[in-house]
Amino acid sequence: MGVFELLHGEGESTDICFKAYDARQDKVPIIVMSGDNKRVVSKYDVGGSVLACDIDYEFNNNLFIELAIKLKKSGIREIYVDNAELLDQDTIEQLFLTAKFLDIDVYCYSKIKGKEGSTEGSRRLIMLSDELIKLDGFDPFSENKHFHLYHGAMEVGKTASLLMRAASAEQKKKKIYILKSFHDRDPKNLVSRAVGIRRANYVFHEESLYELGAKLSKREIDIIYVDEAQFLTPAQVHDLYHINRDYSIPIECFALKIDYLSNFFTGDAALFELADTHYQLTKKCPCCSQNKTFNVRRDINGRIINDLGDQIVVDDGNQGFTYGSVCPSTFIREVFGIKDEASLIKRYERHWLFFI
Repeated sequence: MGVFELLHGEGESTDICFKAYDARQDKVPIIVMSGDNKRVVSKYDVGGSVLACDIDYEFNNNLFIELAIKLKKSGIREIYVDNAELLDQDTIEQLFLTAKFLDIDVYCYSKIKGKEGSTEGSRRLIMLSDELIKLDGFDPFSENKHFHLYHGAMEVGKTASLLMRAASAEQKKKKIYILKSFHDRDPKNLVSRAVGIRRANYVFHEESLYELGAKLSKREIDIIYVDEAQFLTPAQVHDLYHINRDYSIPIECFALKIDYLSNFFTGDAALFELADTHYQLTKKCPCCSQNKTFNVRRDINGRIINDLGDQIVVDDGNQGFTYGSVCPSTFIREVFGIKDEASLIKRYERHWLFFI
């Protein structure tokens, strides 16, 4: 199964030019593409010359996945996509399936947020990517002002990680403060089978959180932890970001990245846009070597539910279903309904691509 990575930060075009050059020098069969169908050109001079790379294909209104199948049969092993944030959601999904179903490594270079916020392409990239890789080497602990996001699927130990980090901070004589969403079977407590139970300091609904900043600053709180941060509203994420910036209180948010149909929760887009760093928490699937990166909703018989329903329904034991996490292969087969090349093409019989 191929990788599907999102690379962002400074020097995106420079990195793609270097990677494409190295791959071609090593005789690795690759394809270079761009969301704006233009030549990839670096902003930086290297040795007195500007790095640039021609694209091999351009996107338009034909079906991309059909081309991907042809590329697979021709022996292509890697695809590099510059300006991927300019693509639509369907094309991003097809690139994802090119990696996961056709076993071609896909590297998407994208801005997470532009001047007018994120795009539908960048949001879908975040939802489906194996990993977000920041290219500029930012050190999150080089200063006290940091706003971090720890994300992953269900059952990967997000709450356990929060509790362990909180305990470690307290051992260093740090004052901590824990927020948690009311969307939980036990909203007042953080519960981890591995670590135990700890009471939250504050349970949030949809109210403004910014006024907490002054109160916690007066109490000399050293760090704020947020559990179930995917349930924050976009306004609350901005509140926390400004608390971090205005009061120099580090904040660490722990969140699900996507729901059972691979869509963002209310707070996810803003969290990914504003976080200084993104840390992915993972767990291996027991049936294969893949990480569990997708969430599923199962009925009482254990079958995966792939139809639309209410996004947020707390599993309190009385709903007739439960939640879990699965690897990409299982999600593609059971939720996307893709089992062979025919069903792969049928899902996207609408769009993309013109062969140059």
